[in-house]
Amino acid sequence: MSLPTKQYRVLVVDDEPLVARACQILLKRSGYDALVVDNGMAALEKLKSESFDVIITDFYMPGFSGDELVEEVKRQNPSQRMILSSGQYETADRLTKRERKPDLVLPKPYQFTDLITGIQKILSLPCDFSAPKAG
Repeated sequence: MSLPTKQYRVLVVDDEPLVARACQILLKRSGYDALVVDNGMAALEKLKSESFDVIITDFYMPGFSGDELVEEVKRQNPSQRMILSSGQYETADRLTKRERKPDLVLPKPYQFTDLITGIQKILSLPCDFSAPKAG
């Protein structure tokens, strides 16, 4: 897998610590600067002081859901690139028909290469999956 020439910043929003941490590690190994928060409200707070090239959020989270996060972030910054992951096909289908929608809905479960391909697609980067960087 070729590394991006620029270190893109990615915010991972997921209430499942193992999933979030695994995603962060794999993104870092792929050349991204990845930060993790465990809920939608924490993501909004982080966005007050930092910017990210891509936000990846889980759909189902207690309190402030990924759906609500997409809605609020896109209201404040329509050009913010966002990936929403969901295990519910009906949810994914419904979200693609909204005015403020994620740039990509990634069905769960997904392969890590699917996530990287999605990131590269919404950042308009070339996709090349030769060999992942060890580390």
